[in-house]
Amino acid sequence: IPDATPSPEVFAIDRQQLRLLAIALAQLPTKPRMALLLSRCDGLSHRDISVKLRVSESMVAKYLGQALRHCRDHYRKIG
Repeated sequence: IPDATPSPEVFAIDRQQLRLLAIALAQLPTKPRMALLLSRCDGLSHRDISVKLRVSESMVAKYLGQALRHCRDHYRKIG
C-alpha cells in the first residue's frame, strides 16, 4: 500500500505556502478578508456574504476581486 504521507520536502513547501497566505490575508482590510474567507473556506454565495457583511452583492464582488488581486500580487513579489 503506497504511503499517502507527504515527504518532508512537500510538507515544508506546503507549510511555507500557508505562512505566506496567512501574511497576505493579514494585510487585507477586514471586509475583503472576510469576504474571501467566507467564499473560499465556508463556500458562501455572494448573497449570503452580502447579508453577513451588510453590504451589497456588487460590493462583495469588489471585495473578492480586491482580495484575490492582493494575494496574487503578494505571491508575485516574493516569487
